Amino acid sequence: MRFGRALVAARLRLAACDVWNKPSATPRHAIVMIVGHLTILPESTKMTDLDTQFTQAQEDVKQLPERPGNLTLLRLYALYKQASEGDVHGDKPGFADIVGKYKYDAWAALKGTAQDAAKQQYVELVESLKSGTAA
Repeated sequence: MRFGRALVAARLRLAACDVWNKPSATPRHAIVMIVGHLTILPESTKMTDLDTQFTQAQEDVKQLPERPGNLTLLRLYALYKQASEGDVHGDKPGFADIVGKYKYDAWAALKGTAQDAAKQQYVELVESLKSGTAA
């Protein structure tokens, strides 16, 4: 993996300061490059607001007053899978597994969508279902 010079230099400085205890240890800070500047964020900021919203949306979808339609359920499934696992993987279900085939196709349609974008779309869909503006 290639690192920018600033990141490599920062990592070496952290190693010299014994912040990076050993290669197998989890670092105490997350290192983020922002437009060529090095910023060190505490690990507590790793769980983003979007992750919190996504987790809450997973709970909210179970509490909907009525069951969404099949197409909406497929969209929810596909967005959830893309957000949590990334691009579709595994073999496409066979002809006998109609439901599995539709789920696979719905997930495959989102191939290339970033996981954060899928999380945001999932949250927005659940919010629209809660407010009654989606079918």
